[in-house]
Amino acid sequence: MQEGKYKHLTNTEREEISRCLANKQALAEIAKQLGWATSTISREIYRSSGQTGYRAFGARKRAQTAASSRRTGKSKMAKHKRLRDYILQS
Repeated sequence: MQEGKYKHLTNTEREEISRCLANKQALAEIAKQLGWATSTISREIYRSSGQTGYRAFGARKRAQTAASSRRTGKSKMAKHKRLRDYILQS
């Protein structure tokens, strides 16, 4: 992993987590199999489990929503009305 870069679980890895949980595998075993820290797998399951448990599709949707909300409102046009008006009039 490069310094200063974040690495995220892929959809394939989320699917594998879901399969492993269905097969009652231990978190440490899942983490070792995927090459992640046990705490990463634990956090993923905790953050992305719904009422029916961990599902890869739901986890992906929650991750996309979280990433999208972190970016919301950070553009210069969103912050500066005059700039936005000028660009939209051009």
